[in-house]
Amino acid sequence: MEKLGAPTATAALAAKALWTVAAVAGVIALARLFVSKAAADFAGLAFLLHIAVMRYVERAGLEVPFAATAAWTLAA
Repeated sequence: MEKLGAPTATAALAAKALWTVAAVAGVIALARLFVSKAAADFAGLAFLLHIAVMRYVERAGLEVPFAATAAWTLAA
């Protein structure tokens, strides 16, 4: 992205956004192979929420295993 003329901060945000979209799409695609379409969409949403929670945990300095357990419990 930097080679295309984007500032460093913008390039980092764009890379994170692309990774997030690819990861959620991958989770949904894998879930559609093994479960129903509705469950696959929920799996993608749960994964997306888990990413947001884990980023907050990292910034706040909280215990990661506790926060991951709480996030997946709420998603289930």
